[in-house]
Amino acid sequence: MGKRKRRSTAVEADILVIGGGLAGLAAAVACSSRPGERRLRVHLVGGGRGGAPGPLVLFSPEAQREARGLLGDRMPDGWAVESDQALWAGPRRWRRLPWKGSGPRRDHRVYDRDRLLAALEATAREQGVETHPGARALSLLFRGERVVGAVVGSAAGLRRDPLRAAGTCIADGSAGSLSRALFDAARLGEGKGAPTWGGLIEETWRRSERQPGSGQVLRSFGWPAPRGLFGGGVVIEGADRVTVRFLVEVGPRAAGIDPWALHGRWRRHPVVAGRLEGAELLARRAGLLPLGGYWSLPRLAAAGAVLAGSAGGLFDPWTLEGADLALLSGARAGRTLRGAVAEGECAAARLMAYDRQVKDSVVGQQLFAGRRFAPLAARGAMALATARLLEPLTPRRDPRLGGADFPVAVPELPREETFSVRAGGAAARAWLIDAEQCRRYCTRDRPAPCLSFCPADVFRPAPSGQGVVIEAERCVGCRICLAADPFGVVGVSPCIED
Repeated sequence: MGKRKRRSTAVEADILVIGGGLAGLAAAVACSSRPGERRLRVHLVGGGRGGAPGPLVLFSPEAQREARGLLGDRMPDGWAVESDQALWAGPRRWRRLPWKGSGPRRDHRVYDRDRLLAALEATAREQGVETHPGARALSLLFRGERVVGAVVGSAAGLRRDPLRAAGTCIADGSAGSLSRALFDAARLGEGKGAPTWGGLIEETWRRSERQPGSGQVLRSFGWPAPRGLFGGGVVIEGADRVTVRFLVEVGPRAAGIDPWALHGRWRRHPVVAGRLEGAELLARRAGLLPLGGYWSLPRLAAAGAVLAGSAGGLFDPWTLEGADLALLSGARAGRTLRGAVAEGECAAARLMAYDRQVKDSVVGQQLFAGRRFAPLAARGAMALATARLLEPLTPRRDPRLGGADFPVAVPELPREETFSVRAGGAAARAWLIDAEQCRRYCTRDRPAPCLSFCPADVFRPAPSGQGVVIEAERCVGCRICLAADPFGVVGVSPCIED
């Protein structure tokens, strides 16, 4: 007789949080029980930071206050931002942008993302949140149109168990498989602008000597992104580390775009390279971020579930940051779910209170203030000035940038062969949904666009000259292919890291 198939055991919970990043952990801490309240069963799936050091992030004053309220004495120290510059970039000249009204703000503070996550995890465990280390949510569970939990797979992939919950917070990052499923099932984007996506390359460097003093922030917009596409980068300096982050628009309007090659050109520019001199590369990652801004924000709630962080489109292309928005939205999502579960009412109408809270709060105000920034920046600095986001553009030279023109242009070096410092692991795998269409279209005469847009070189030309072959073990789960593939034939397995 054959082996009897093991039956999966359903786990019951009050609240399920999917995603172990800032948004997910903030939601788990905010929705856990308080003294004198009925003890809620809160389960957290996702996360589990790897060995690579995390990046530095910027927190607004509102996010700092929220984090202190969640963490109390566990709140880690940060660096005050001493200098926050925004520049319009060219291959030779980088000119300071004379903002009119709001713009880069020095009231932000620089934090180590790993220390924030560790403090949130410890607080969640202390408050009774049950975590599932190494597990990942594979699919959502529906009862009619209502979300009632998720199917959770073990780290080894040997078990798949349903985890049922009265309320679910989905914070699986930009273009996460579960947030996309809810987006389609509940039609959360009806009446909203079409989503726009940016391919992100992020690196964390360690300085050879610890630098005393405060944080330094430098943002650039424009070059090397082609005109008509949004592109920008940010350098965040702490005492012993530097994080560089480059973002360029990907999608139907950006055929043949290569985020990894553009990042290399941007990082080799003297303005950025000078800040990395003598530093050692610690970690590198790629990802997909929403660039649509305020008008593309979907509804953030459906029956039984809410979206938090970049899973709900909360990213600000004006500041090139989303960490503060993730923590603020996650905390509000947790508090809303806690109240709804306590009342026994998790219908869409009840959870839409969270959508209104987010869009009426500083999160919505910040995104509304920069609602036109990304499309205007893609058209050039004069478009920003015409829209009165800048003062009249007069020639200005910032002595800290070394004057006007650099003596030589940035060298055109070939695309670096190795992208990732660490392997993608079993949690992320790219695969072809329609390999036949791929073979039919992509030939020697018509090169496959995926040969350019994948930073990890997962896609390689097929030896036969028809289509491509996939080296799935190279996949880092960045999901850039989901937005950049013009034919929609690429899929990525679930990867909950954000």
